[in-house]
Formats: sequence, structure tokens, C-alpha cells
Amino acid sequence: MRQILAICLLFILLLPVFSQNKDDKAVYSDIHQKYFRYRNRLQYFIVFGRGQGHGLLSTLRNRDTWFNQDGIENSGDEFSTHPSITFGQSFTRSGYLLGALVLEYKLWLEADIPELAETTLKQINDIIAAFNRCDMCESGPPWFMKDTLDGFFIREDMPPVLSDTMFSVLNKGLNGEQFLSDRIKNKEYGFPARIYQYQVECLAKYNSESSFYFLHRFPGDPDAKSFTLRDSHFKHYYQEQKFTSQDEAIGALVGLSLCVHLIDDSSTKAEAAHCALRMLNYLSGYQQVGETKWWRPRFPDGTLLGNNNGGDVRAFAFPLKFIGEDIIESCNLQGQYPGIENAPYYPSYFEGAEISSYSNFGEKKYRILRFMTSQCLTLSGESRIFRNPVSELSGISKKYNWDTFYLLLYAALHNMPENALSKYYDYDKLLYQLSSAPENGTYNYLFGNVKSPAEWSAEFKWSSSLGAQNENNNERWSLGNYSGVDFIILHNLACYVLKDYRESFVNYSRKNHL
Repeated sequence: MRQILAICLLFILLLPVFSQNKDDKAVYSDIHQKYFRYRNRLQYFIVFGRGQGHGLLSTLRNRDTWFNQDGIENSGDEFSTHPSITFGQSFTRSGYLLGALVLEYKLWLEADIPELAETTLKQINDIIAAFNRCDMCESGPPWFMKDTLDGFFIREDMPPVLSDTMFSVLNKGLNGEQFLSDRIKNKEYGFPARIYQYQVECLAKYNSESSFYFLHRFPGDPDAKSFTLRDSHFKHYYQEQKFTSQDEAIGALVGLSLCVHLIDDSSTKAEAAHCALRMLNYLSGYQQVGETKWWRPRFPDGTLLGNNNGGDVRAFAFPLKFIGEDIIESCNLQGQYPGIENAPYYPSYFEGAEISSYSNFGEKKYRILRFMTSQCLTLSGESRIFRNPVSELSGISKKYNWDTFYLLLYAALHNMPENALSKYYDYDKLLYQLSSAPENGTYNYLFGNVKSPAEWSAEFKWSSSLGAQNENNNERWSLGNYSGVDFIILHNLACYVLKDYRESFVNYSRKNHL
């Protein structure tokens, strides 16, 4: 009798555990279902392939803002960007998408679905090819020199007018009554709206008379005469934050590093390694001919990029050199990238970045520094001031609720077992973030006074302030429909690193015959 009572008591005590596990499985399943909606939605933000503009992720589409060209209200020159697609920070965002696809590829192999793994691998190679294509940029404006594959890249090469194929892909299934205002009026938040073939916000938007922006220029941009004369305004337009910068390169390195460390296909791994090393070799400032200023890269005409173009890399020389040396060693590429191998570490510079990032002051002032430091600590696994970089990374990234992401990325890149990660990891926060992401894609609108989604109001969560993540977004340039790559990579990291999420994803994929 006592044994029966004991068994009954044990069963009662375990009921909450069983219920929680069942609930968790249901929640995980809902999260995976949402992931595949986001994954399918990517077709409205990127065209995979090898042509011009292919393989690069759009920052946002249906940008929700109006522009007044002459500054005079109701003068008739105002225009809307609702039917546009926007490309900015393309290497950073495409780098994070590349990382997400690498993780997805590994998950398909885990689920034993080789045909989907093969499709994802092709898309991985399309993004790497896009990086290499944008590297061959010196023959274009404002340089008009010979193209070289050397790590100096233009941030995107989108055509100012979409090809018929690209236009068809990016508007697939969207009819003439599905513009942004229609979507918002119908409360279809997060659903991509129609765009026009000739309204592409890209670097080359003023290069074609057929482009909407040829006649509707953004305030401060040069006029058609400047482009004809190739005067100083024309040169400034192209040189100001249009080419390589340390933040664009580091964002690309997120995906390329995951590719080098996790992809088993030898040719893909080699392409990713060389692409990453070319960028790092360029950032080192190494000059085969002429004066080398270490970690001060130059434009093709020999002038320094300068701080305003992310051209003083000394603050992150220490981790970037470690990243490069690690790739060189793992891929047996010694002697091929002298800039990386010979450049100084400049350790004191990174110490300053770490101390400022770890401090508890300057939430707004040091946000971008903390973003860059978090990425570099994660990618390199090296710190100058902490014996345990994971503890440091947690302390820095937790200030903005980025810790769920960067700690998982660290674990994936450095083979950190989950039992070691759990000491620092907030599983409840992860579950809340994944569950709270909008059901049909991330967004933030000005039109219609739509309430923005908590936690996911920013265009890119893993570099944004707490205010921007939670509706208080004053960056009017970045309102509209977002790609959702920040949710996609968080989901895939959770499924790759954490056992419960991984098993749930595999079971969900097999059950739904994906």
C-alpha cells in the first residue's frame, strides 16, 4: 500500500514537469512554423542566382516615409518610398543571412533531408559569389580603373531598374491592390507589399533616366549635371559610405566564419575562406607597393578611407588578426595573405574598446562600439582584459538584450558545449524573444498609427538600442517591412546549439515532410 501511495505521490509531483515539456514542445512547434513563414518571406527581399544584384539581401522594402525635395510644404515635389525596395548595409545583412543558411544547411543534414541541404548550399554559394562580384568594383564610378579581387568592395551592385526576372520574383503573388497602404488598412502587418520595377533605392539609382530617382532625388544628393561632369559632388556621393568599411566587413565575416567552421563541402569552405581573408588583408592596410599604414585601408586612388567611412580599424586589429590567422591555419593558407600575417595586433586599442564597452555608462553613445566589440569577441574568442571572454560578452551584450544571440553564436563558432553555455545563458529570454516575434514578419510603420511590435521594432535587433527594439524608433529612414534576418539567425542558432530546440526542429521537419 505504501509503495502504491509513493508511486501516486511521485506521479503527482511529476505532472507539472510532464505538462511543461508538452507545452514547450507546442511552443517550439509554433516557433518553427513561424520560422518557415519568415524563410518563405525572404523571397521578397533577395533574389538568389549569379546575375547583377543577385545574392544580396535588401535592408527593407516598402520604406514608410515621404520626402520633400525643395523643403517647401505642398509644393508638388514630394514623393513616397512605399513602392520601393531599399539596399543599405547589404554586406552586413547578407553576412548574417549567410550565417543563418549555413546553420540551416547543418540542420537539414541532421534531419536527413539532403535535397533541402543541397538547395541551401546553392544559396550559400550565391551569397559568397555576390561578395566576390562586388569586390570587382574598381572599373565603376568614381574610380574607372581596372577591377581587382582584393577585398575592397562596393556595398551592393543592384540595378536602378529591376530586370523583368527580378521584378517578377520580388513581386511574386502580389496584385495591384496590395501596396503598403492597402496592407496596413487591412491590418496585414509584416506582409510585403508591391514595389515598382523602377523604384530601387541603391547606389546606382541616379545612373539611369528610367529610374524613379533620376528625377526624384533625395535631399543633399548631387544633380544630373554633377554626374555628367563627374565633379566633387559626384565623387563625394560615391566615396561617402558606399564601399568597404570595418562594420560591413565584420558583418560579412559572421557568415563567412560560420561557413569556414561548419560547412563540409570543400569548395564552398575554400571560397568562404578566401573571401574572408581578402577582406581582412585589405582592412590591414597592407600595400604591396608604396607606404603601408597598418589597419588604415585606402581607396583605389591611394587616399585613406577615414573615420567617417569606417576606415580606422586599429580599435579592432587585435581580434581581426586572430580571426584571419585562425582561418589561415585551419585552411592551410600560410604565406598567401601577408597583410594579415605581418600586421601588428595593436592590443592596447582593443583594450580601450573592451573597457568602454563593458562599462555601465553611455547607453546611446557606446551602442555601436558595443555592437562591434560583441561581434569581434564572438568571432575571435579573444579578449585582452578578461580571462573568460564569454563572461565579458555576456556582460556587454546583456545591456541591450543581445546576449541570447551573441552567446549562441559564440558557442557555434567555438564548439562550446551546452552545459558550459548554460552557466551564462537566459533560456527564458530566448523563448520570449522567439515567441514574441511578429507572426508574419518584422515591421515598423509610420502610416496608419500602427502599434509597433515589442522587442522587434528595429530593422536589425542585434545592433539596436532597447528603445529602437521597443517602438521608440526615431530612425525614420528605417521604417517599413524588414527582412527578418535577425529572427531567422536566432532561430537557427538555437536549433543548432541547444539540444531541445534541435530535436524539436528535426522532428517538426520530418513530420511535415519538408
